[in-house]
Amino acid sequence: MRRAWRAGLVLGMTVVTAAPRALGAQEAGHVQRLAGPPGAVVRRHGGAPAPLRLLEALAPGDTLVATGPGRAHVRLASGRALWVCAQAGPGCDAGSPWAVPGAGRAPSPVVLAVRQVGAWLAAVMGRDSSGRTVQAVLARGGGPLRLPLVEGGEARLVAGRRDLALAWTGGTSPVLARLVRAGGAADTLVGAPLTDSTARWAGVRLLPGEYRLELRDADGRTLRARVVVEAALPRSAREARRAGGEDGVLWEALALAGEDEGRWAWEAWQRLAAREAEPDVAALRAALARGERPGR
Repeated sequence: MRRAWRAGLVLGMTVVTAAPRALGAQEAGHVQRLAGPPGAVVRRHGGAPAPLRLLEALAPGDTLVATGPGRAHVRLASGRALWVCAQAGPGCDAGSPWAVPGAGRAPSPVVLAVRQVGAWLAAVMGRDSSGRTVQAVLARGGGPLRLPLVEGGEARLVAGRRDLALAWTGGTSPVLARLVRAGGAADTLVGAPLTDSTARWAGVRLLPGEYRLELRDADGRTLRARVVVEAALPRSAREARRAGGEDGVLWEALALAGEDEGRWAWEAWQRLAAREAEPDVAALRAALARGERPGR
């Protein structure tokens, strides 16, 4: 039932998609960010030019051509990063046509992992590219009480004092949501009757250890999930954030979405809240909130 992904959606004017080259091939760098209308930056390598895509692998001999407002932020295997635009100038390091320099080498495992999850996001965008917000996706319409962000009954969060958000579907209003630290009701961190399908609590202090998440609606239907609070994010997510540069938060969330069979999805969903106005970020959050996970 999946429609083909429609190219040209944007993250700050573009969307994550899988690279056309085989994973693991020798690369001279990759595309870290794009700006401008779809097709404003193309890649030439022998045959006809093809529109450049976010996370796309670049090989020695590739030539990038930018037109109008199109710009591409490229990170080379050497570690150098630069903006390629139609003309060099303020904010642009190189004009086009620009030949990709350097010898090829194996891409970073972090880039490969994020690229694979990006292919999943591309499919998500193809199915639902309307840019609806998570709140619209979770609009209550009755039905069974569900907690798709913690599908499978277990989730992982990172420790610290932070805002904590939650989303669910179905049930009869009001819904009581509680996060209880192992040890009893006296350690309840959040708890209030809620009439919406989302909630946010400010300044919640999470300590490493085990918690219990509970949802109970007005009809007495109850959901419980085990929440393990870790001292730090997985290494893959931290490395993805560093590798992602200006879009490090998105890279981090993509890495989290594919980590530990989806158990970090709730954390990934929260970390993208500040960018939900961007259509592709909204689509990613909505997919996670529906219980969809990379690789499923």
